[in-house]
Amino acid sequence: MSVRDQQQQKGNSDCDGRNQKPSPPLTILNHLCSSRIHYTGFTRLAVDFHSGVYNWGMKPFGYGWPMLASIAMWCVIEIYWDLSAKKTAPAADSESRGSRRLHLLLVGAAQLLVFLPVHGLRQRYLPASAILTATGLTLNAIALVLAIWARRCLGCYWSGEITIKVGHQLIRSGPYRVIRHPIYTALLGLYLGTAIVSGELHTLIGLALAVIAYLRKILLEESNLIRAFGADYSEYQGESWALLPGLF
Repeated sequence: MSVRDQQQQKGNSDCDGRNQKPSPPLTILNHLCSSRIHYTGFTRLAVDFHSGVYNWGMKPFGYGWPMLASIAMWCVIEIYWDLSAKKTAPAADSESRGSRRLHLLLVGAAQLLVFLPVHGLRQRYLPASAILTATGLTLNAIALVLAIWARRCLGCYWSGEITIKVGHQLIRSGPYRVIRHPIYTALLGLYLGTAIVSGELHTLIGLALAVIAYLRKILLEESNLIRAFGADYSEYQGESWALLPGLF
């Protein structure tokens, strides 16, 4: 082949793109779109996430946007709780300091395990999946709404501690018609939703600690409410569920 023919063939390959390197913008676009979407027929859609796409983008503490969105809902709860705490009635009777400290210790450890990536406990117990991420965030959103709804219904009788307020009344409106401790249901829902979004082992351990903390608190609180309201609360127990209708 003559030199002229070789140059002509090289020019043709450059024109059709075979010898051209991808431009930086295309390289970035290919990286961001590295999840493959496959269509089978007209109704089936499967999304295959590659390593690194589940938590793409800026990663404070190693988080991607799903985990940050989940944590943001926790922040909304915290802000609302702090604002609402100013409108509570004074306590007539409260749990001991030791009991309160134990609860805060369990909950604090649970939140650290759920929020912070713990070295040696970052193995996945759930696969990285768009469906699971959406499920976890949806559960977070439902729990957020339930927590605020229940908190508004409880009004001035709410307290972080196990207490009986001055002039305390038994609330049976809103979610309290069906669930006796809807705020705890919501908080455990937040833990579960975040654990699903993360999918890592440390969040599952944090969820287990939170379950222990709130089951313990429910037992103490129920005993306290029976002493305060007697037969009325016993009747309420027979007509409602502690955490989950039909289960507990």
